[in-house]
This record gives sequence, C-alpha cells and structure tokens, in this order.
Amino acid sequence: MYPAQILTGCGYRDGTVVYEAVYTMMHLHRHNKLAALFAPTSRIERLFNGSKEEKLQNVAPRFMLNESARMTWDRVYPFDELRVEDHQGLIIPGGTGIFNHLYFFSPPINFTRL
Repeated sequence: MYPAQILTGCGYRDGTVVYEAVYTMMHLHRHNKLAALFAPTSRIERLFNGSKEEKLQNVAPRFMLNESARMTWDRVYPFDELRVEDHQGLIIPGGTGIFNHLYFFSPPINFTRL
C-alpha cells in the first residue's frame, strides 16, 4: 500500500512546486516507498511566466495531468481514479497553483471522502 501524492501541474504559481514534489518522491524512494501520483485532468486556467512573475495571455491550453507528468518518471493517474481505501496516506506538495486548482476545482472535490 502506497501513499497518494496529488499534483496539479508543474510550477509554483500555476501548479505544484516542483522541488517539493520531487523531494517528496526522493525521500519516499530512499525509504523503499513510492507514491501513487494523481492529478486532475482539468485545464489550467491561470498560466504564469515564472521568470517574469506575469500572467501568460493567449497561449495554448495546458492541462494539469499532462503538466504534472513533466516532473516524474512514473505514471500520473487521473484524480477521479483515486480511491482512498487503496492508499495509506495523502501527500499534497505546496504552491499557489495547487491551492487555486483544488480550491476552485470544478466539479468540487469531496474532501470528506479523503
């Protein structure tokens, strides 16, 4: 049984903080554990240029699941496949993006289920 780690893209402002997610995966690996990775399949509505701290305009759509897969060698599963009873814990690495995506998630996430 593995913990579940929630990702919402790749980046501090428009997803999950990369170093927090990767360090967590490395720490688990050092202790012979893996996390099952999950991400919503939704489109990222607010994209940012991290080097200039500005919102990006008129760019191709990006999706949380695809962007999350950029930072791992493991498969990232769609969030709706997460079954709480299959995991021993829940890890949610930080970032402004993860708050925005999970708080304003549509349809709403039933955190009481978690």
